[in-house]
Amino acid sequence: MRLYDLARQTTHGYESYAKRLAKRYRHCPGLLEDVLDGLFHIARSDGAVTDDELTYLETVSHHFGFSPLTFRRLKATHLGLAADDPYAVLAIAPDAPDEDVRKLWRALLSEAHPDRARARGLPSEYVEVAEAKAAAINAAYDAIMRERRGLALKGVS
Repeated sequence: MRLYDLARQTTHGYESYAKRLAKRYRHCPGLLEDVLDGLFHIARSDGAVTDDELTYLETVSHHFGFSPLTFRRLKATHLGLAADDPYAVLAIAPDAPDEDVRKLWRALLSEAHPDRARARGLPSEYVEVAEAKAAAINAAYDAIMRERRGLALKGVS
């Protein structure tokens, strides 16, 4: 309750409460995620989430032991993904396992592959659209995997 009250007033001086809450409920990640959901709700209550509020939420998430990918999923849940976010392009959660990302990437690429458009006898304009879509799917997958390799090198899971 203190964390919520503090969040309603200011984003300063919250870290000690976040750390204590994280320590007390470290074996209840669902509860900690519920708290973070509530904090997102408070941040959005005035219609906009400021950079200070976003920093606050990310710091609380870190203290709660959530990975950057989990925070990204929670942020996307409450604020939406940017249209150019690679997770939005693939329509998958940011904390989905690598294998799920790979399977979805292969399925989407198979479906959008330009050779399929050619095989169906579609006009060249449709083949160009399929090429652009396949390129976007490949670029999104590559961006996700590069990001995840970077996080893995830093020791973040």
